[in-house]
Amino acid sequence: MHRPACDFEPHIRALRSTANARDLGDLGGPRALLYIAMLVDEFPEHSRAAGRALDLATAPHASLARFLGLGPLHAPTS
Repeated sequence: MHRPACDFEPHIRALRSTANARDLGDLGGPRALLYIAMLVDEFPEHSRAAGRALDLATAPHASLARFLGLGPLHAPTS
């Protein structure tokens, strides 16, 4: 349970939208990983990459995703 909930519900909704996006395949491909990097970057309080190296790689990958024009698969939180 999260108290206060803050932006936890939008985080879960964003994860669900990304996981359910049929065009991302099994979520192990490069495009899916870029979307996941954007989510981790957008919700740092709730998401952590597994390991320090991956954690440090999140922001550059999220920036690359935005540069490539990948938009969120969910309604923006702001």
